[in-house]
Amino acid sequence: MLSIPRDYLNKLDQAVQQANAAGLYVVLDLHDTNQGGSPYGKDATLPKTEDIAYWKTIAEHYKNNPMVMFDVYNEPKYHDWNTWLHGGGTVSGATVVGMQDLVNAIRSVGAKQIIVVEPGSAGKGVPGADAAEEGGWTTIGNNIINDPNILYSLHVYDKINLSAQQQDAKWGPILNHYPLYYGEWAFLPNAQIPAHCKGVSHDQADSVVKAFLDYMDSRHASWSAWDFAPPHLIQDFNTFSPTSLDVPWTCGDAKAVAGMGQIVKQHLTGQ
Repeated sequence: MLSIPRDYLNKLDQAVQQANAAGLYVVLDLHDTNQGGSPYGKDATLPKTEDIAYWKTIAEHYKNNPMVMFDVYNEPKYHDWNTWLHGGGTVSGATVVGMQDLVNAIRSVGAKQIIVVEPGSAGKGVPGADAAEEGGWTTIGNNIINDPNILYSLHVYDKINLSAQQQDAKWGPILNHYPLYYGEWAFLPNAQIPAHCKGVSHDQADSVVKAFLDYMDSRHASWSAWDFAPPHLIQDFNTFSPTSLDVPWTCGDAKAVAGMGQIVKQHLTGQ
């Protein structure tokens, strides 16, 4: 077990309890990166030995709460599927562990909740900087997690306007065999990464977002829209008014208070 500061767990408990009281499930997602204080630097953005101890502690703490799920590592930068599953080797002095190791750690303390796994750059869905964010499951082969309660996840920001057939291709052999989860997705006209809105005009945006929501429903996929903060899903933290794509915006304008909040709210409420 890892000794996690009590203050950290207290703050986490507050957020979990507030969400659960509102009828919401909570997905705890580990970001073990240099921005978060990792001593290994940006090249070691993938699971390490320390993360096994972390998940044992967190899973032990929440194992009796069925409204908590565990996303074991955000957008891991693995080089191949075998390492994704089993770990091995070192990066910048960190010992690399596999997704199966993190799943086993959670189960070892008796936690039975849903566990979320992401392909990261092992999926090599796109080249370059977005490989970990946009990677898919097409080439996973037989490197499947040995556990009956796994959600396989994708993050989608670029090209949500692809056809259903093209979206299906990202899931590869996972489609129709395992539960699907879009752990992060968004159309972001105000992103500083132009690819997040490239190829979608102002007048097309509403229909593109609606079509992607309908696609996810058609595949019985669960999803979490990114993110509940201005200027994305909400306009501000005072009124929590949903954003709209019908206001003026141009792709890449970070100051535009434009987003898909209204469409997502209508989809969820039917209003």
